[in-house]
Amino acid sequence: MKQLHLILTLHGHQPAGNPADVVQQAIRECYRPMIEAIDRHVSLKFCLHLSGSLLAWFERLAPDLLDRLGRLQQAERIEMLAGGFHAPILAILPETDALAQLAGMQESLNHRFGQVSRGAWIAEQLWEPQLCSLLAEAGIRYTFLDERLLHSDGMPQPRTAGYRMTEQAGQELAIFPIDSALCQDLPGTAVENLMRKLLDLSDEKKGGGLICLADDWEGVWQQSWMETFFQSLEAASDWLHTCTPSQWMNQHPAAGRAYPACGADGEAWRNFLIRYPEADRLYRKILAVSRKLAEAMEETELPDENCLRAQNLLHKGQDHKALWQGKFDGLYSPALRQAAYRHLLQAEVLLDQQAQGDEDWIAFDSIDYDADGHEEILVENRLINVLLAPNRGGRIEAIDHRTSFRCISDVKDPSARANFVDRFPAPGSALEDRLSARQVEEGDFAEEPYGIESLGIDEAGECDFEVVMFRAGSLKRALQTHPLQLTKRLRIPADRPELEVEVRLHNPADTPVDLHYCPEFNLSLDVTSQARIEFDGMTGPGPSTASVGEIADASWIALFEKGTGRRLRLSMQPAGVLWRHPIETQGRDKQGAERILQGLALGASWEMTLPPKAERTFRLRLEIQTLEADSVVPIPSEDKAT
Repeated sequence: MKQLHLILTLHGHQPAGNPADVVQQAIRECYRPMIEAIDRHVSLKFCLHLSGSLLAWFERLAPDLLDRLGRLQQAERIEMLAGGFHAPILAILPETDALAQLAGMQESLNHRFGQVSRGAWIAEQLWEPQLCSLLAEAGIRYTFLDERLLHSDGMPQPRTAGYRMTEQAGQELAIFPIDSALCQDLPGTAVENLMRKLLDLSDEKKGGGLICLADDWEGVWQQSWMETFFQSLEAASDWLHTCTPSQWMNQHPAAGRAYPACGADGEAWRNFLIRYPEADRLYRKILAVSRKLAEAMEETELPDENCLRAQNLLHKGQDHKALWQGKFDGLYSPALRQAAYRHLLQAEVLLDQQAQGDEDWIAFDSIDYDADGHEEILVENRLINVLLAPNRGGRIEAIDHRTSFRCISDVKDPSARANFVDRFPAPGSALEDRLSARQVEEGDFAEEPYGIESLGIDEAGECDFEVVMFRAGSLKRALQTHPLQLTKRLRIPADRPELEVEVRLHNPADTPVDLHYCPEFNLSLDVTSQARIEFDGMTGPGPSTASVGEIADASWIALFEKGTGRRLRLSMQPAGVLWRHPIETQGRDKQGAERILQGLALGASWEMTLPPKAERTFRLRLEIQTLEADSVVPIPSEDKAT
């Protein structure tokens, strides 16, 4: 008689930074009915992965579901999978963080269900060889991977062959291949068609083989389809048997060895960091906070409460969702990115308070922050962090407002966005040209390297940080090239959340040059706050952040977030034209395409004729203002819990 075994794996995750009402809806519409369906079909066995943060949500919002899962596990009807507690991309984390995430998940399973797991779910199926030894060190004996990652040698084994063994430096790990072709039928095809395909596979291996299906709870749950599928599995019990991974491993040897391809779906994920600069900046922030935590832990024999709280916040900020181009959210979601930054900055503030105290302080470091072979300058004080990239146009690539735990420069866009970017569009260019991609850039300043003339903290004065950068560049117009020199002096006060820039343009030629100087700024919007535009000479309510406009002969413009009381104010001297437009991306949700408001682009604009050997000076200031004096915002109580 035909025989086939089936491992049916469901994995679920909700980031710690999700709004509670979103998670409550997911529990009501997906998790609860799925667990109830599993409970009803007593003859079926399942492999379940719920991330540590999702289990924490259950404990907070639906503790009865944890009790039900505990009873199902005691009855050996489900096998729970471990993994990173906050579902991070394990392969890109420092080893100490990855092991701590794995250990935290095992501790959670042991606390809630009385046992640890032999298996682990890898977020987004992102495989790299070091995961083999990492998981083995954490006590993990098996995992699941898309079967396509196992066929990189061009020699696929029979689909029903079972699990394979892989190894790294002699440390072994079993891999159950997920049948990706069949998973496309969950729940996208008629149940009878899926059952017919399973029946056909039951003949592929004499004596009975194994098929692994896996999908996420939210994507697979359709109540009527799933109920029909479970009933069909029960009706086919004479030839189809569900089992757990441990049950299969206890009775069957491995089907051979395999060395999976790196990445997700065979694509090297680390190139994702090059393709999406906003993902790379978030990843670099994860690494920076991790280094600070490691240094703090080295200074104490046992981690103190402060370090443990910072570690928990760091782990929340490592959630893969904000780094991943998800089907419905992921990297395109400002809310997920802001939640990740909030947790990371909360951790950083705790660690810096421990190291620096509560008084004003300022520090800087020249460091290859993004591992591209060029040094950036990282400036930090009690109120803000600023990352300066002299090699990329002397631009500001990141600005963190530490007292509100916000990265105000985190903007998702197909083109790399930054602040204090020196642009020189053709004279006569209008904002419409920029919006329609017709604007011609004449200068070679926005992306090219600047030299550093001086750098340091004025210890004899007010202890402000200052750097002076210089570039001898040019303007290219038609077939002519005009030399132009730009000196940029950036100053960051020790006691205020602001940046001051003085730009001096010098024409070294013996002929005049017409030019259009247009420094650019890109600021993120708080998704929880109603934001409006304010500007010099405004009367009445300000325009919305989704509006496009120019203001002539103005000296300042601001983005005011009513809900937070925060104002991001850009001022300029001399007065000139101030322009603005929203930054939007084309995202995807369950209903299809949608426009996502990511941030606000601001710019100053001056057109001029610069005589021979003459120079002009411009001053710009970006201030982060609050209705009340800046102070350290208390960490919300919900972020104290694991």
